[in-house]
Amino acid sequence: MAEQNQQPEKRGRGRPRKHPLPEGYVPPPPKPKKTKTVPVEDLDSQRAAEPEPEPEPEPARVTASGRPARRTTRITDYAKIVNFTVAGDDEDENTIIGTKIREDADEDAEFEIGNEPELADEEGDDDLEVFESESDSGKTDINKDNEALNKSKKSKPKSAKRASTSVPAPNSRRTKESMEGKMELYFGHKSSLLVEAIEYRNNWVNELTSIRTHMLHEAFLSLEVSDFDLRQTTTIVDEEYAQSYLPGGRSSLNVDIGVDQKDFQEFRLNRLDVKRLEDVTDGHRKGYLIHSGGYVTSSEWAPLPHSEVQYLAISAAEADNLKLSLFESAEYKSSITIWQLNTTTGEFKLYSVLLHSWGVAWSLQWCPFDTRGLNLVGIVAAAFQDGKIRAIEVHANPISGPAYVKIERPTREWRLPGTMPSAVKWIDSQNLAVGTTAGFVTIFDLHADGPVVSSPVSHSAILSLQSLAPKYPYMVVVTTADGYARVLDYRDPRSCWASSSRAKGFSTVSAFIPGLNAVAVVEDGTQTKLKAVLSLSSETVFTHRDASVTCMASGQCHPFVAVGYADGSVVYGNSVARLLTNRKHVYRNWPQIRLWQLEYSEKADKYRFVDNIVAEEINSAIRASYRIFPSNIAITSLSWCSRKESGGWIAAGTANGMLRIENLAV
Repeated sequence: MAEQNQQPEKRGRGRPRKHPLPEGYVPPPPKPKKTKTVPVEDLDSQRAAEPEPEPEPEPARVTASGRPARRTTRITDYAKIVNFTVAGDDEDENTIIGTKIREDADEDAEFEIGNEPELADEEGDDDLEVFESESDSGKTDINKDNEALNKSKKSKPKSAKRASTSVPAPNSRRTKESMEGKMELYFGHKSSLLVEAIEYRNNWVNELTSIRTHMLHEAFLSLEVSDFDLRQTTTIVDEEYAQSYLPGGRSSLNVDIGVDQKDFQEFRLNRLDVKRLEDVTDGHRKGYLIHSGGYVTSSEWAPLPHSEVQYLAISAAEADNLKLSLFESAEYKSSITIWQLNTTTGEFKLYSVLLHSWGVAWSLQWCPFDTRGLNLVGIVAAAFQDGKIRAIEVHANPISGPAYVKIERPTREWRLPGTMPSAVKWIDSQNLAVGTTAGFVTIFDLHADGPVVSSPVSHSAILSLQSLAPKYPYMVVVTTADGYARVLDYRDPRSCWASSSRAKGFSTVSAFIPGLNAVAVVEDGTQTKLKAVLSLSSETVFTHRDASVTCMASGQCHPFVAVGYADGSVVYGNSVARLLTNRKHVYRNWPQIRLWQLEYSEKADKYRFVDNIVAEEINSAIRASYRIFPSNIAITSLSWCSRKESGGWIAAGTANGMLRIENLAV
């Protein structure tokens, strides 16, 4: 009984049966499989009746970002634009013949001066790496292989590799990212304007860092011959009498200039003296350095495109006792200095000094009219601390030295009761646009004593005003303290206007780019953005630093825009290359060029210009400026010359009274 209950020793597969079969047991034979026999003569007819197997579907193509490519009926010979070959049966899955895969490290490469990125020539080529042929007549072996592959009659490929060089279908839709969409966004749908815009874009799109002298064009100015009622009353005084009207700041400054500690040159700059940059930079920089004597509130070049002699107007206030306010009027002695630059001989000197008792002037603007044949340099308009707007005649200097002219009565004088002027801009040679602290835009006629148009635009103060003439002669762009940018037709400002979305902060300064139909504004205090005039909702980051934006200016003979910051730096860049390029420039690979930076040592009581030109990366992590810089190093004024042959000259004023006038064209 114990033997029957004993379990087998082997366990698992191959163990003996627990209950063995009886001796002599024979398993039954297997049943035969039932098959259908078909005569041999019917096989051919049966095979002909069977349906043919469907071909394998072509794998879906994807772009470099992983999205499925759109279908298109366009027949494209991809061998002409890129070396693209799919893998076959005998090829490794990780190999693509004739394809150059772009490494991720190349996308994060830093920009250097002279090392400019390659721009795609066609709209849909952002994801392609284009191979250039070795010569015009010959072809590389890879191109020959691809050409033979396209001509051969082979079946459809079994699989396509997903790589950074995947070929997308051409973008047929007009979006803001496509080149056609960008051109229509900035220049509209008119064919004549688009033809000019395409030519303008092709000339400047590849110039990221340099202003080429041979590429400068005529300024976007419409000079008119006007018959003015010159009724200004002046008196010529001597230099000793004029001393009480000049800013009472420091009479001299200690300055260093150079690139590093080894080649810094120290010199002393007296008030109204001129120092040549070639003498203190060993010929590396071309320009001048002057000391105005006070806080520079405004500087502006006269629009003289037909003259070899250019004039620069500068207004300065006493830096130690600054009496500058947009909400309180005051009268005291002040002056406007006119400087002369001879572009042929390279001479820069003080031309005349305009003395007045209306307080400091800001927002200096020259009237755009033709002065040839007149004994007149031009007419300059400005807003003054006493709350009035004036137009002043600048006559030719009859003596060799600087002329000190005391203005008894200006050419025109306007006053808006209950408000203060905040921004001034000439629309043409007859009309002057003025923005006020009450939010009004007022148009004055030079031949009339009162305003022609005055309409409310905002409930807050107007901080900057730009005219869109000559392309849009009746349009102006204003930025207000409530954070909006508005474009309006001053003939009917209540119904013909458009507004941008509200920014995080208000834009204290702005600049109109005439060649691009765009306006540059300040966002969040530390960065500048470019907006299309025809669509203010579109915006593109242009410059960004960890300091507040204090001033900006756009070139009249080129698309470069210069921006001044509170940390003493001047940054500039090409607006056409930023906006009208096929390849997308993101924060980390768009270069902003720093021309120089001003520093101050309180211990040594010395200013220093650091002249190393640096291509900086825009830091997207900067959200707001929490650093406070010395108030005497801020860049307070920028202005470009409007003559074609001297369009690369720029004037930069600072809070300590120094002005740097430099030629950036090469």
